[in-house]
Amino acid sequence: MTALDPNLEVFRGATIAPHGTNQNAQAMSGEDRAMAAATNVREMIGTDIGIAALAPLAGEEHPPGTVFVAVALPDRAEAKTVALPGVLSRMRNYAVITALDLLRKRLTDSG
Repeated sequence: MTALDPNLEVFRGATIAPHGTNQNAQAMSGEDRAMAAATNVREMIGTDIGIAALAPLAGEEHPPGTVFVAVALPDRAEAKTVALPGVLSRMRNYAVITALDLLRKRLTDSG
C-alpha cells in the first residue's frame, strides 16, 4: 500500500498490538474490545477511520474461527462477530475482507 502512496497521504499507518491484557478489557465482549481497538488506532494514528480484527481471548467460549471485526468512524463505531472457515492464513484473508466490507457498508450506509 505504501508503494502506491509513498507520502502516506491516504494510508497513514497500522499497528499490531495485544488486546485484553487488563481487567477492563477482559470484562468486555469481543465486539466491544474490537470497537475499542478500532477507535484507539483511529485516534493514535490521527485518521478518520480505524479498523480492527481480534480473536477471542484465551478461555473465552467461542467456536474455532471466531473473529471480531470493527470499524470506527468519527461519529460511530460498529463491530461484527464472524465465524471464518479454513486454515489460519485463509481466516486472516477473510477477516480483512469482512472488515473492509463492514467499512464499505458504513460509508455507504447500506446494511
